[in-house]
Amino acid sequence: MLEQGSKIDVSGVKNVQMAMSDNAVGVELRNDELRDAPLQKTGILHGKTVFVDVRSGTPLADISGALSKVRHSVEERNIDAGSVNLSSEGQANVEQGADIDLSGGSLHYLGGHVTTTKLVSGSRIVDIAAADPNLTYQKILTASHYEADYYQGGDAGSLNIKPANWP
Repeated sequence: MLEQGSKIDVSGVKNVQMAMSDNAVGVELRNDELRDAPLQKTGILHGKTVFVDVRSGTPLADISGALSKVRHSVEERNIDAGSVNLSSEGQANVEQGADIDLSGGSLHYLGGHVTTTKLVSGSRIVDIAAADPNLTYQKILTASHYEADYYQGGDAGSLNIKPANWP
């Protein structure tokens, strides 16, 4: 039984401040990263470091290795809420005034610049997020753009209530 005034809090950490630049990752393009873009293995991108917006990725390369090396704070890793499992020999009662907080937390990306790589193919300049792996590129550019602040929410938790003898 959860009596009036009792509280269980497994909510996510809220309002974790993040730099807008945290949305970009540098990736050195070697054979493994370019394994699904064989044309790029002999082009100007091979061996170069490019900057990719992690929210959009790139069809040119596998950036998972670079993403796995990004350090995350404890607060950032804990924006998702946990779960509460209640079991009871009889009824599981939650009285009015008891509080079970399962709300998700949030990241607050502060307004700032995101730097990404742009590629030149012929007379076209494309962001690496939209770069076609089947095109030949002649030049690599780096550009940044400003983005206003925004919030990214974490997942809410779950509540499970069952009798103690439930299978």
